[in-house]
Amino acid sequence: MEDLREKKYANVIAGLNNVEYVQGLGRILRKGDYFSIAVDCGSTEETPSRELLADRVILATGVRTSLPKQLLPDLEKVPYLTNETAYFEPILPESLIVLGGGYVAVEAAQMFARLGSRVTLLQRSSHILSDTDEDIGLALAGYLREEGIEVVVGLEILSATLDDGKVMVTARLTNGKPWTFKASKIFVATGRRAKTENVSEVPLRLSDSPHGGFVVSDTLQTSISGVYAAGDCVAGSPQYVYTAAAEGKLAALNALASFNGQKESPIDYSVVPWVVFSSPAVAGVGLDVHEARAKGIDAETSIVPLSLLPRAIVQQETRGFVTLIRNKQDDTIIGARILAEEGGELAMEASLCVQHKIKAQELAGMFHPYLTWNEAWKLAALGFSKDVNQLSCCAT
Repeated sequence: MEDLREKKYANVIAGLNNVEYVQGLGRILRKGDYFSIAVDCGSTEETPSRELLADRVILATGVRTSLPKQLLPDLEKVPYLTNETAYFEPILPESLIVLGGGYVAVEAAQMFARLGSRVTLLQRSSHILSDTDEDIGLALAGYLREEGIEVVVGLEILSATLDDGKVMVTARLTNGKPWTFKASKIFVATGRRAKTENVSEVPLRLSDSPHGGFVVSDTLQTSISGVYAAGDCVAGSPQYVYTAAAEGKLAALNALASFNGQKESPIDYSVVPWVVFSSPAVAGVGLDVHEARAKGIDAETSIVPLSLLPRAIVQQETRGFVTLIRNKQDDTIIGARILAEEGGELAMEASLCVQHKIKAQELAGMFHPYLTWNEAWKLAALGFSKDVNQLSCCAT
């Protein structure tokens, strides 16, 4: 991992002019018209502490796993895994309890199950992937159960203890009934929280959401003029590696804009495609039908089961469906949701439709090569006006 980090980050900037790479813990101090950055490099003769001066600062401190508050005393005594530590385990756990139902939890649960662990996934909400459509969460949970993963939803985790070398997790169902689970290890995936501690002696405005993070303007400037933030430490950021990269670039450009006589540019998260790398995968872009209607949009959906898609039939991967969402008033595509083995590949055509305000009728009329996954979008677009169950091959 360290070798990869060196190759992808430190070595990339090593050859750039006017860029100095300093490894250590930094903290912002004010010093006249400049920002003073105190850097603790380990305080040895080889790596003495330093002070750096800057006109502008960009914070990119990342996130850490957010541990459930009610389990903090227990987790001091019970060994647990997170997405930062689990993949360095020398021995595959015989059994594993995954706490959480978001994308990290789902991906980890399925991965460990396919490697051979007996996996139980415990989720507080009524369905996994609670941030997306319920029908997707329920369907995916069914597929996970078919693989032998025990998925239990609608419960509150009460405690975690050690019992004869095993981890015992006690939970309570919504009806008040207690339930106990036992496994070799537990994997905590109950959310992530931005690293904002000890970053600045100058007060920065922080979000009071569970994720926390630095509150920024649409140009990524924090509450301190001249200090910007990018990546997962930003409050409200989508928290994907590709959005973090875009934020880093924009924060740098905006930080330098005034020196170059330019205006700062805003970030736009309205069309960000996303993927959960489960099997089948879950993906989406734009608004779902509930979000659209909450905004006062007269939204309509067209759902195509993959059992109607020729490519899925040939590939024998008919699990799932695609959902296209349009604004009925002007026929524009405003969102899409996907549950499909190739969900990540399907996301980009839908993303372009949302980005460029393509109408469903236009999408239905576009040529889509036969026996491709993206033919699903043609069928979905046709579904707003026709019964796709009755259509022949390559119908228009």
